[in-house]
Amino acid sequence: LFSFLCTVNNNLKRIQKLVRSLGRFGEELEPGVFEFPSPKRIAAIGEGRLREMGFGYRAQTLVQVAEQLERRPVRWLQKLSEGKYADAVSALCELPGVGRKVADCVCLFGLGFDEAVPVDTHLWRASVERYFPEWRGRSLTEKRYQAVGDHFRSRFGRLAGFAHEYLFYDSVTR
Repeated sequence: LFSFLCTVNNNLKRIQKLVRSLGRFGEELEPGVFEFPSPKRIAAIGEGRLREMGFGYRAQTLVQVAEQLERRPVRWLQKLSEGKYADAVSALCELPGVGRKVADCVCLFGLGFDEAVPVDTHLWRASVERYFPEWRGRSLTEKRYQAVGDHFRSRFGRLAGFAHEYLFYDSVTR
């Protein structure tokens, strides 16, 4: 969740730097290898320190989410995987700074919901090119986001998230 919060309006090189910086606040398991810090530890870092480290506006979101997770039942995030995909998305979107794309990333890569289809700019362009040519030149709206995910789910079923990965990879390696 915290790693994906670092992806919003960001590029891969910077995302990697931020996630590594955040990770160094975890317990060192062996030289240079860290356990990712707990929400309690992330909240304790504080917004000011995170801003100094280059997190920008994301610093506030990281601290707020960490504080909210600390107030929720133990293993709240992990327990979302035991329910329905739509319920997990809704619950995640209640957290500060978590929109549909971040929620879908967490569902696909962290909670085991293989039907989750995170639609970022790369997947949006590729989907318009391949499946929705009538949307050329149009922006991604919530309704279109849902339509892209629904298209993948109807076409690939529970493997929609894997199909997403292939299309994403193809779109960024061209």
